[in-house]
Amino acid sequence: MNEDEWKEWSYDCKGASGQFLIGPGWIRKLTLTADGSNPASVSFYDGHNTSGNHKITLRTVANKSHDVDYAVPFKVEQGLYGSLSANIECATAQYKKAKP
Repeated sequence: MNEDEWKEWSYDCKGASGQFLIGPGWIRKLTLTADGSNPASVSFYDGHNTSGNHKITLRTVANKSHDVDYAVPFKVEQGLYGSLSANIECATAQYKKAKP
């Protein structure tokens, strides 16, 4: 992938389960930040809900962040959905919608 073609990556931060990206696209970085009370987790799916294809689960302890930065972004076909546990300050996805 030529980085010059992908200069404008989008970010989305959620505190509850939901859709980060609708439709095909590329995922470059995923981050989970727990609040100060307890550990937290987020599971990401290629799809519109937890019935989609499971991609990765991130876990972290209270007051900490865990991120995965992909040197080579991975592609999702249906979109990116995050199923968040309680105690999450923010789950973030950096993505680029696929060009038609």
